Amino acid sequence: MSISRRFSVSFKKPTLTKSYFKDEVNINNILAKYQSSGQLPAINPRTPQFIDVTNIPDFTSSLNTITSFQQLFDGLPAKFRKSLNNDLGAFLDYLQDSKNSDTLKSLGISADLIPTSPVGEATPLSESSTGEPLNESESSTSE
Repeated sequence: MSISRRFSVSFKKPTLTKSYFKDEVNINNILAKYQSSGQLPAINPRTPQFIDVTNIPDFTSSLNTITSFQQLFDGLPAKFRKSLNNDLGAFLDYLQDSKNSDTLKSLGISADLIPTSPVGEATPLSESSTGEPLNESESSTSE
């Protein structure tokens, strides 16, 4: 003979569930829309973009580059970092501005560290690798 005990769980924090989405996610409503229109609702209404990312380095190389610039930035005087709101992105913009070369030299930053152009740029597949528009047959096969 076993004795069973009742347990209850009480959640004191407010729920994070948004109840006003209940009609949008109700499977019966989704199927009713499908039956009337023949199409399922669009999950992502944005148009997909197809780009050539072969000029962009791999994730590890990109992360190593960002980390090395972060370490360089962290090693600079606090007053200088504060002038850039402690923002690595602002520092990278500052590095690429030729008007700042004297300040960078005084901070001990060599000109060969400064990137002269973006590491890699994504090219939309509506253009060829030479930058010329693709003809109609090439663009339709890439999508």
